[in-house]
Amino acid sequence: MMAFKIAGNRGAYDVVDDFDIKIFIESLPLKIPPIVDVQTYKDFEATYFTPSNLIEGLTRRRENIKDIQAIIFDLDFVPDLHELDQDLMKLVNFDMEFHAWQTPSSLGSSKHEGGMRLYIPLSVPIEPKLLPQAVDEIVKTFILEVGINLLNYGADIKASKTVGRLMGLPLQQYLTFSWYGSWRYAVQSKYKAPKHKSRKGRQTNRGVSPEKFVKDYMRKHNVPELVLGHNVHNTLQQLIGALSKAGFEQEQAIEGLEFLSGIPTHGMGDIEKEVMTSSAYK
Repeated sequence: MMAFKIAGNRGAYDVVDDFDIKIFIESLPLKIPPIVDVQTYKDFEATYFTPSNLIEGLTRRRENIKDIQAIIFDLDFVPDLHELDQDLMKLVNFDMEFHAWQTPSSLGSSKHEGGMRLYIPLSVPIEPKLLPQAVDEIVKTFILEVGINLLNYGADIKASKTVGRLMGLPLQQYLTFSWYGSWRYAVQSKYKAPKHKSRKGRQTNRGVSPEKFVKDYMRKHNVPELVLGHNVHNTLQQLIGALSKAGFEQEQAIEGLEFLSGIPTHGMGDIEKEVMTSSAYK
């Protein structure tokens, strides 16, 4: 029984119900007219769901989420659908069930360049606290075993890791792709509680912002500037390691790297920084 919002993203959940995505997609029109006002459509018209059982009632808060039945990725940068189709064919060869469809942003004028949603049902639901690790696991599995880098498509990793995040359902049959495969993804990760840095580490950096720490570290240790296409990953890993050893939490480490967005980083943005820092804080 999944939780649904019937008309817009405001307020509590509207209903919980069994969800057969095949039946739902077959019920959709072949195509819908272009969406004139994307934000208004999202706020008052779109149908949303969260692939979760609720503990009690229809209260919309993370404490009311019982489990997670699927992992969902918003792909906010899909300028070439043909390129994405080629990658989706790799998933077909992987023979794992998945579904992909256009988001409202791709059917109207928005800040995104194209937009798709990738829905990966799980063979066994996971507990909510495992969601961030499960998302990282799938991103890495796709890169290493399937040959698909979701980060190339602007995957909103933070949204995928947000328990109870509303995700829009398919809007039309056109450009909605389903592959039922022979199996569903099974999360292998086991929950690891976040490591708490020692009081000594916190005291050492009291009053020093993560951004200032990074700037001072680069100057003191002669860390090279990020040069387009050259030392981006190595430099970021060095900085991430320094932030971790200095006692900054993962969220602070990401914050400390924010100012680097003004330096040519070969597309290295917030999403990539979050994925890279996750390995340093396990």
